[in-house]
Amino acid sequence: YLEAVPVLYQTQPAPPPKKAALTPAYFKRIEAVDFAIKQDDGANPQNLKQADMIILGVSRVQKTPMSTYLAQQFGLKVANVKLQMGMPLDPELAEVDPRRIFALTCQADYLYKVRRRRIKMGGAGNSNSHLSSDYANLDAIKKELAWCGELFAQHPQWTVVDMTGASVEEASEVHIRPNLPRKPTPMEGALEALS
Repeated sequence: YLEAVPVLYQTQPAPPPKKAALTPAYFKRIEAVDFAIKQDDGANPQNLKQADMIILGVSRVQKTPMSTYLAQQFGLKVANVKLQMGMPLDPELAEVDPRRIFALTCQADYLYKVRRRRIKMGGAGNSNSHLSSDYANLDAIKKELAWCGELFAQHPQWTVVDMTGASVEEASEVHIRPNLPRKPTPMEGALEALS
C-alpha cells in the first residue's frame, strides 16, 4: 500500500529526518538535570557550592519543578533546599555566594489550596497523617510563611520570588534568570584568585 502513495500523488516520500547532533550544550543540560535530581529537597548539602544556584522554600512552593526546568532548559546546576519552620539552615548555605540563592514563597491561601489538592491526589505521603498535621492547615501555613519572611529578611542578598499563581517558566524569565550573578571571565577569576 505504501509503495502506491508516490504513484498516486506523483511525489517522492520525504527522507527521514536527521537526528540532531549531540552538542556540548546538550551534554551540559543532561549533567545539570542529573545534578538537580541528586540535590532535590536538600539532599547532599555538601554539593551546594557546586550549584550555579540554590532554590529555597517550604513544601509545595515549586522548588523541584523550577530546579528541573532551569536545568533542562538552560543547563544550570540547581540545588533546592526545603525550609522547615524550627529547623536550622544547612551550614553549607553560609559558604555560598548569597546572590545565587533564590527564596521561593507564595500567598498562604494559594499554598493551602496546593497542599489540599496534593493530599486529595494521594501524593503527599500518607494523606491521613497530613490531614491531621499542620501541612494543610491555613493558620499553620500562615505561621510557616511568616517565619520564612523573617528568615528571608535576615538575608537581604537572597532574591525572593513570589510564586503565587506563577508558572515556573514565567518566574524563571521574570525573576530568576535576570538576577543570576554573572560568572566571571577566566581572566576575572584569575585576578580574583590572586587578590
